[in-house]
Amino acid sequence: TVLTKEGNELKSRGVIRIAAKKKEENQVVPRLFAVMIGVNDYKDPTLKLNYPVKDVEDLSKALEISTTKLLGKENVFMYLIHSGVKSGKGYSSPEKEGIRKALKDIGKKARPEDIILMFFAGHGVMQGSDEKRFTFLTAEASNLNLTGINTKELQDWLSFEGPHKILANKSILIFDACNSGQATQELVALARNDDQTRRIRQVEDLKDKSGMFILAASAPNQAAYELPQYEQGLLTYSMLSVLKSNPDILDDGQFLNVQKWFLESEKFLKRLVESHGYKQDAQPFGSANIRIGMVDEEVKSNIHLTEEKPVVICANVLNAETFSDDLMLKDLLNKELFNISERGMNSSIIFARQETPSANKINILYQMNGETIVCQIRLMKGSEQLHQASIIGNKNDMQALVKKIIEEVMKYAK
Repeated sequence: TVLTKEGNELKSRGVIRIAAKKKEENQVVPRLFAVMIGVNDYKDPTLKLNYPVKDVEDLSKALEISTTKLLGKENVFMYLIHSGVKSGKGYSSPEKEGIRKALKDIGKKARPEDIILMFFAGHGVMQGSDEKRFTFLTAEASNLNLTGINTKELQDWLSFEGPHKILANKSILIFDACNSGQATQELVALARNDDQTRRIRQVEDLKDKSGMFILAASAPNQAAYELPQYEQGLLTYSMLSVLKSNPDILDDGQFLNVQKWFLESEKFLKRLVESHGYKQDAQPFGSANIRIGMVDEEVKSNIHLTEEKPVVICANVLNAETFSDDLMLKDLLNKELFNISERGMNSSIIFARQETPSANKINILYQMNGETIVCQIRLMKGSEQLHQASIIGNKNDMQALVKKIIEEVMKYAK
């Protein structure tokens, strides 16, 4: 199948094992050109991120295996452009020129029936005084010089009228970056106004209608998070989780449907960020069916996700006599829970920034007897009590008491 622009209706081509049947059916096999961009390191070190390179490597591996199963190895081209690129390890490091060179190369090869997939992981900003425009920052960027690719440039680079004369009329764009919902709005608006390009492509291949599919990590003016406990951007983690374990994204139990994949990833991300007390609303666009790969046990087994950890927060702490937290024990516990959570892969928990239904909630009622503190502890998840205990500490060593409470609770959190 192919993609649509808003307002266009599209018919499915019923993709089957086209690589295997190419000669038999005498049809041209669509090819996939995947440009996978991840920027950890910028000219300005204050912009540094931890996981875009891993996002690119993990998603690229899964996509390459899946798409090769459907299209054939000779029809899948991966351009790895990220901060970890060394000689022989990828296409280019993620400067603006490296990305442009990849699209120039694709322009020499791509045909109207082909698909271009672009994945961006890194910083996204809003630029402009009067009319704000989304820009994906490239490796040359600093806080004083926000170098990158804006949506107008990207649309130009992907068009037939642009410098690279791109014929491929099917585009899949994925932005795991802050503010990226603005990119969706701008690209859709540009697509609506691009009537000349639309006509040219329709004349070149009347059977295939041009179009675009977009998944943005967040709404305009909204952050897109990367959390150390997942070692991924949250959109990428959601996409991989759904690819690994959600059969609803598959047609006929095996074919990867991009529209379903994006919609289920949006739902997964919503649940994930709510469990942490964040807000991040993925923005999918596109209403057609397009199948780009096959998903079987090999694909799933090559997706390695960090083990899910319990989400924990100290919710309520009261002195039984004063009905107030005179010792500020709640603040001390949450500060320590946050510190543990920030240890990344070495963390045993995830700290919830606010109470959520999926969070393990620590409730404490304590009594003072001179310098001695006697804490009655309840660990709850929803309406279920997971554990109760009594722990004694000393007012003069609150950190020791905090440590004892957390060690006790962690045995039973889930």
